[in-house]
Amino acid sequence: MEGSSALLEVDQNWGIAVDWALPNLVAYFDQRSNTIENMAGQLRAIPERQRGEVLGVVESNVRRLTAELPRDMLLGAAVSWADDLYKAGCSLGTWDDAVAQYLTATAGTFFDMLSTKGFVVHFAIDATFDDLTRPVQLFPDWYAAAGFIYTSPALFAADKNLAALAPGHEQDAARYMCETLVGECQQAVRHYVLLDVDYQPETFTSTNATAGKSGVIHVFRNEAPTPGSKIQVVLPTRALRRKKSTSSESTPGGV
Repeated sequence: MEGSSALLEVDQNWGIAVDWALPNLVAYFDQRSNTIENMAGQLRAIPERQRGEVLGVVESNVRRLTAELPRDMLLGAAVSWADDLYKAGCSLGTWDDAVAQYLTATAGTFFDMLSTKGFVVHFAIDATFDDLTRPVQLFPDWYAAAGFIYTSPALFAADKNLAALAPGHEQDAARYMCETLVGECQQAVRHYVLLDVDYQPETFTSTNATAGKSGVIHVFRNEAPTPGSKIQVVLPTRALRRKKSTSSESTPGGV
């Protein structure tokens, strides 16, 4: 990029000096350094009217770095970023426009490019939560900003209208609706995250069936999102040939 000074956001009033054109993709999401929340904090200090230019630099740089990655490194980055998104979401202290904007410019841009290269992430999580605030209230917006469809039986079960639609069978209805959304995501070739907070094997049947298929990056986590924890990964041997989208195509879940 020309004009290196344009890459450095300096504000004398707040004492901020951040080079937003970071040298590699990991520098934009590494949860070991709490990067997402820290960078969003730097963005938050910039007046809203000035953020557009900064976010434009970030998006352009993420696109450039992604385009330069060889296939094996691209898939590795997709797995790492997807898992760090979950870890960051589980520890996030503040959710606001700055976090959403940072996620969209970084993760949203990366996973959009991943799609254009013929790869899609199916991320399945078996986890328990003492408090369902994150699975029900935070994660839908968190993952939408990052370019994912998020679904969970708990999300549908929290809908107060479900009791009227399926009295006495709310849990079964919630799981059915979740399964339906997963199928829609697969049909539309969308990145998605499936979280079950009350493990039932059948919840992951359709997602597990896509492991090993062309273009599908399959990730499963059933350990707490702590340092050193493990995930199960199945990488595709080839990319998916994507058909060109048309204006008449719908988005899963109407989002």
